[in-house]
Amino acid sequence: MRIFGIDFTSAPRKAKPITCAVADLIEHELRIAEIERWPSFAPFDAILKDPGSWVAGIDLPLGQPRRLVEALSWPTTWEGYVNHIATMSKTDFVQTIVAYSASQPAGDKHHRRSTDTLAQACSPMMMYGVPVGKMFYEGATRIASANVSVLPCRPLPAPRIIAECYPAILVRMITDAPYKRDEKQRDPNRAAARQSIMDTCRSDWLSEHWQLKLNLSNELAEQIVNENSADSLDAMLCAIQAAAGVQRGSKLGIPDSADALEGWILHTPA
Repeated sequence: MRIFGIDFTSAPRKAKPITCAVADLIEHELRIAEIERWPSFAPFDAILKDPGSWVAGIDLPLGQPRRLVEALSWPTTWEGYVNHIATMSKTDFVQTIVAYSASQPAGDKHHRRSTDTLAQACSPMMMYGVPVGKMFYEGATRIASANVSVLPCRPLPAPRIIAECYPAILVRMITDAPYKRDEKQRDPNRAAARQSIMDTCRSDWLSEHWQLKLNLSNELAEQIVNENSADSLDAMLCAIQAAAGVQRGSKLGIPDSADALEGWILHTPA
């Protein structure tokens, strides 16, 4: 089965592309073939239209908190409110969320989904700093318009499945050391953390915890570790999470209790 691991960005460009790990899951072995870098949304849109069969794990909040959706009187289905948001410009969407947040009491300006709380992820309402709200706008609206199954938000019989991933879930099982650095200067400590993550994923540890074996060339592994931003590493980790979800069945291990309006991050700790 073809697996995509996608590290998303709300403003893809040459300096900060959408990064995709292209892999194949053969029984319990995940073979990373290459890392693609997309400086525009066009290749992402093309993947969504791909008529083949695949599972994609994407580091992108696919939903918004139920409290926000209900407070703004948006449609109370995932497809309904995402398509409603798609009629708004990005500026209007950002201003709507910012204005709502400003009206909320201190300490509760950015609501979190239940899955965010369990996964220790930030709120998808955040528009600045880590602009996951803008990522949601650009990614979820494109996904909603495509003939793909979005678990657990919009399950379809289409042989193309997208699920939300969060590399930090896997990384925290390996190390608590920072591993990302967007600046060009190489930080040896962060490079060492990336090497530790890679070495662990290539060891028997991945089989013991995630029932997978990771297979990629030494050259590609070195390229991933040497990338300061760690975008390629995050894409690889998304591919691992997606493949591990496939091992758990047609629902990718997402619990029946998951809120289909909000969405669910794969492998969220209970």
